[in-house]
Amino acid sequence: MLARAATLAVLCAVLVVPTPMAGASVQVRAQAPRTYAVGAYAGAGNPAGVTRFGAQVGTRMQYAMEFLDGTSWATITQPTWQLSHWAGSGYSMIWGIPMLPDSGASLARGATGAYDTYFSSLARTLVAAGQGSSIIRIGWEFNGIWFPWAAKGHAKDFIGYWRQIVTTMRAVPGAQFKFVWNPDRGDFGAGDLAQYYPGNAYVDYVGLDVYDEEWQDYPGAKAEVTQVEDGPFGLNWLAKFAAARHKAMFIPEWGLGWGTCRSGAPVTAAKGVCGGDNPLFIKGTSKWFARHDVVEVNYWDYGSSLLTATKNRLTRAALRRYWVDPPSHATGSAAGRSLLKAPGRRAPRPQKAQGPARPRSG
Repeated sequence: MLARAATLAVLCAVLVVPTPMAGASVQVRAQAPRTYAVGAYAGAGNPAGVTRFGAQVGTRMQYAMEFLDGTSWATITQPTWQLSHWAGSGYSMIWGIPMLPDSGASLARGATGAYDTYFSSLARTLVAAGQGSSIIRIGWEFNGIWFPWAAKGHAKDFIGYWRQIVTTMRAVPGAQFKFVWNPDRGDFGAGDLAQYYPGNAYVDYVGLDVYDEEWQDYPGAKAEVTQVEDGPFGLNWLAKFAAARHKAMFIPEWGLGWGTCRSGAPVTAAKGVCGGDNPLFIKGTSKWFARHDVVEVNYWDYGSSLLTATKNRLTRAALRRYWVDPPSHATGSAAGRSLLKAPGRRAPRPQKAQGPARPRSG
């Protein structure tokens, strides 16, 4: 996901972290400084939460993520609440913008340009608030079935509407938005995800939401990392897809799972299953990010992934190992350096988060 270029000196500190699986202790050697930008989602309108998260993992957060309220066109186009909470926060912003409100609209209508005025209005509002260089997520997790813009069976309309939105927002004076195209990891029955790609001219980064979760059968922490990398529409699929289109990768959402979880041990249940407080997931995916052209990663510091003094302590320790700040917070690739320069330094935020694909609770 995030770009990895220069190899930096490995820190010599060795930390001992208890592993919940066996109750034994394992030595975790601090890693070389990361070469990609990092950010977090810490709940709606919560810059203090992003700052707190950064302090917990010993890393300077460069980005914060927020979602606009998708209740209606009015709440989408007038994100006064979110912008007021993030104004002056100092974070570069990543905005999750609903393609459609909760009801009364469709991808097919959007593809005709019927909703262009809404996105023109929103773009003008963002530019006026100092957010004209923000990272924009539209239609995130389109391959799932939980959002109004679920694209299964509607690839042509999804692409047409995406192009309308991007063209409209870019046309606003002062707009320098960067657009992220990102499905959710896994096969949700939408078919080949390439059929939903709007084309390089309308996409700046390709991404993937990645959580330590499965449905009904969790194979164990180590096997899960392999599944995340090699499974259907996983990280290795993303790397191949991005390379073929000469795009850098972006990880908008990255976190632990929810449901029935047993500290990294295999588990079977009727619904969602996960690895719980799982440092092996953090380690494995972080190493993957380091080997690939990933420019930015956001941790989901909310719900079951939330870090506190008593919750997900092993995950926090792993993040402190693998999110070591690079010198001057530089990124290792040209793509990464460009990304860090792009977003504005101020950070407004929308209102009550529409949230991720499925409720990231726990």
